Amino acid sequence: MRHVLCISLAVLTASSLHAQLRTLPSGYENRGGEYLSGNGVLYPFARTVNFEYQEVHRDWNGTSQAPLTKIAFRRAPNRVANTSALAHTLSATITMGAGDYNTFSATFASNYTATPTVVVATRTINMPDWTQPQVPKEQFSIVIPLDAPYTVNTQSDFVWNLLIQNSTLPSIASALYYADRSAVSSASAAPLGTGCTTTGKVSPVTFTTTYANSGTTMSLAFAGTNFPASAGVVVHFGLANLNLPFPGLCGTVYARPDVAISAGPTTTAGALTTTTILLPFLPALRSLYFYTQAVAVDAGQPGLPVVVSEGREGGMAPGPVTKYTYSLNPPSSTGAGVFVAGSIITAY
Repeated sequence: MRHVLCISLAVLTASSLHAQLRTLPSGYENRGGEYLSGNGVLYPFARTVNFEYQEVHRDWNGTSQAPLTKIAFRRAPNRVANTSALAHTLSATITMGAGDYNTFSATFASNYTATPTVVVATRTINMPDWTQPQVPKEQFSIVIPLDAPYTVNTQSDFVWNLLIQNSTLPSIASALYYADRSAVSSASAAPLGTGCTTTGKVSPVTFTTTYANSGTTMSLAFAGTNFPASAGVVVHFGLANLNLPFPGLCGTVYARPDVAISAGPTTTAGALTTTTILLPFLPALRSLYFYTQAVAVDAGQPGLPVVVSEGREGGMAPGPVTKYTYSLNPPSSTGAGVFVAGSIITAY
């Protein structure tokens, strides 16, 4: 099964990638970040009047990269309206340079291993109105052209720094992701809809999908509850959300079954204990957005004798490739600490 899945994933990957924007962390060209729940921080564009943010990346090491001519940001998926997320202006200064992921610290200036370049001299940026709910995935709508093309030193890690000043909307009343953000080594897929209720149960089937990336290996993990007792479970794994009501079926078909994975059997209580599938390290998987859904036989259903879970949408975690720091009161020589979860996704 593992070899079949690896071959299938390789085929899906090859058929889905095409030339487009490059993202950091890599792999978010075709999918949104993992922070979908509607809770979180407001950085970098609406946290305080002045704000500084700095990231280091190792994704481009040893690769060939065309000179950078822009840096772009996108709104993260926010599933509710937020009337306070109004259009506003701010001043932005952007610096880029070589750095070292291993020694990255909360001291902004010390994170460069050579003299950095101011790629965007202080410039007024018009921020859009983001009051309406947004469903994945948002386009990179905030595009800031660099003052001149910047050549990345791919023999070192890459550092970019954003200094925000004079924001006219320094605080939004409730949590809105003002920039799309990534996970680290583990990413849980977000739910789509509701599953069927198994015969004899009072609550619907639940199902989870988790993607893990250690930087050298990858894995998928499935688990669930409220399935039929001692039943075989098959997970449909695909690149499209069908969102298809099917006559006689107790639920909606979400995941297109590009690959079918055996994940059962369940326990006598109907629980699907965690099933983990180990994969080789396939960096291209980070560029894909996957849909999964579990299916099991249930002879007691009045229509088709199966139950389906809710759908799940998400993708492979980027792995340990990014660190960041930030300051709420720049100019400050040090940030609030060094963090790895929730780095801002940028495009170039």
